[in-house]
Amino acid sequence: MYARAMRIGLITCGELPEPDPDAAILDEGLRAAGHEPVMVAWDDPSMDAAGVRALKLDVLALRSCWNYPERPDAFLAWVRMAHGVTRVVNEPDVVAWNVHKGYLLELAAGGVPVVATRVVGRGGEAALPEDGEFDGGLVVKPAGGAGAVGARRFGAEERDGALAYLRALSA
Repeated sequence: MYARAMRIGLITCGELPEPDPDAAILDEGLRAAGHEPVMVAWDDPSMDAAGVRALKLDVLALRSCWNYPERPDAFLAWVRMAHGVTRVVNEPDVVAWNVHKGYLLELAAGGVPVVATRVVGRGGEAALPEDGEFDGGLVVKPAGGAGAVGARRFGAEERDGALAYLRALSA
């Protein structure tokens, strides 16, 4: 528990793709702990440096920025701007590192257990794992996607569909 109540900015987007069932739980928990949650839409034009400063936040935390893959450069610029105004829980360099799912390969190389990951660059050769590696199924998702947006799961018997989807994404 913090020694004092804080105004906590929860970074979201202006238009959520679906209702967020956890929002009320988080809001309730923060209020019960004596804090004041404030939703801050990163893509709201009024949330420039002056707008963020006017909120008088103690801290900003990434919450539900589901549309950042549509404009990753604008999102990262906003996070850097906000970091210059108040403390952002994740440093902008960490946020930038996480925007592309290639960071999973770096974690794996460092010995951190992660889901089996391969990255296919734009226009790269799209290939699937060998049959033995594919027996439990496969998830294909955009390298710049948020959550499960654009992700599809394929069973071992759906190899052709998985390859077609992978090729479409890498094109």
